[in-house]
Amino acid sequence: MLSGILFFAGVTVIPLFRMCLMTGIRTQHSELWGVRIDNVSMDYAVAKVRSMIDSGSRAHLVATVNALALMQARRDAEYRNVLRRSTMTLADGTGLVWALRFLGSPVQERVAGIDFMARIARLAAAEGWPVFFLGGTDAVVSGAVRKLKERHPDLIVAGYRNGYFTESECEGIVSSIRNSGARVVFAGMGIPRQEIWIDRFSEDLGPVVAVGVGGSFDVTSGMLSRAPETWQRLGLEWLYRLIQEPWRWKRDIDLLLFCLHVFISRLTQNHTGEDG
Repeated sequence: MLSGILFFAGVTVIPLFRMCLMTGIRTQHSELWGVRIDNVSMDYAVAKVRSMIDSGSRAHLVATVNALALMQARRDAEYRNVLRRSTMTLADGTGLVWALRFLGSPVQERVAGIDFMARIARLAAAEGWPVFFLGGTDAVVSGAVRKLKERHPDLIVAGYRNGYFTESECEGIVSSIRNSGARVVFAGMGIPRQEIWIDRFSEDLGPVVAVGVGGSFDVTSGMLSRAPETWQRLGLEWLYRLIQEPWRWKRDIDLLLFCLHVFISRLTQNHTGEDG
């Protein structure tokens, strides 16, 4: 029954955003529920990472957020504030992109975290930027590193480790990253943990660009398969992953709530506009 409801939301409610798009004025940033989302293309985001690394002044957080991340940010003030402090927050998720358009605050395109990671890895290999990988199980993170090295033999791997560690281990991990000479850190520990962790230790990591990539290691390593493009265009990537990981069903209930809150936000916009 529940899976049927979730499927209905994916194939009817979310695509309904496409039928109700509003033509908005493009701005440098979009915003939803207090979270600023950068209105940039993939190419611009990659170029901005280059600029961050060239500046070499401090650590930068790049967050990739989807509908579930926005729902988390609604109820988690710490996570919401971390996203506000990020150097760049990218719209990773078809549902979020549609929602922003529906609310009249569109972004140029979806910047999927796994595609962004692949682009940055390729650039890092070309530029000689060492990369550190943090997250997943030992098998997942080592598999992701191996696959990326196969694609980009010149990629310099500064180090990698799993994402299952205790509070007492944090200082040692931070030191390992700082002493590794890494210029890029891919953190695949899931939201909100990866962003909060990066933000917490940002002053000690060194001049790195740290990118929250969620479950990208799982797909890159081959442990999970990515949804076909047709499923992605229909906004059903979440369903494809749910089929592979049925235990995620409780988390995916938030997609229904996301749709509801987006429609409420639209109604509130209309009501405010009429009053004005």
